[in-house]
Amino acid sequence: MEEWNRVIGINATGYFLCAQQAIRRMREQGKGGSIINVSSVASQAALGRGNLAYSVSKSAVNQMTRELAVEFAGKGIRVNAILPTHVLTPILQSIIDDPQFDSSKLMACWLKGIPINRLLEPDDVVGPVVFLASSAAAAVTGVLLPVDGGNLALSSTGSTVWPSET
Repeated sequence: MEEWNRVIGINATGYFLCAQQAIRRMREQGKGGSIINVSSVASQAALGRGNLAYSVSKSAVNQMTRELAVEFAGKGIRVNAILPTHVLTPILQSIIDDPQFDSSKLMACWLKGIPINRLLEPDDVVGPVVFLASSAAAAVTGVLLPVDGGNLALSSTGSTVWPSET
C-alpha cells in the first residue's frame, strides 16, 4: 500500500493539483493556454515486472487529460498528453548500470518492442511537446500522443525483421 499510495500520489494527485493551479491561473488571465501531461506507453499496454501502480497511475493521467480537455475547451484551455516509451534518463541509466541486471539482456528486452531500435533520448520528446504547446496545435486537445519509436504500434507477436534475417 505504501508504494501504491506514493505512486498514485505523484502521478494522479500531483498532476491533478498542478492542472488545477494552471487552469485557475489561465482562467484568471482570460487567455487560455496549454497543459501537457507526461504519461507513458505503460498507460496503454501492461509492462509487467512490478509496474502495476505506475501503469495504473499513468492511465489516470490519460483519463484526466481527456476529462480536462473536454471540460475546459470552451475556455481556450487545451489539455494533451505525451506517452513516451523508455527514455534514457539518469534513472533509467542507473537501472542499466545496476549489477543485479544483465544490461545486455535488459536492453534486448526493451529494444525488441521499439521498432526504431533504440531507447529515446530526452530530446526526442522536445519536438512533440513544443508542437502541443504551440499555436500550430490550436485545434488539438484531448490527445494522447505516443512518443515511442513505434512501441505501441508493434504487436506482441510482431517483429521488425523477417525470420530469415535473424
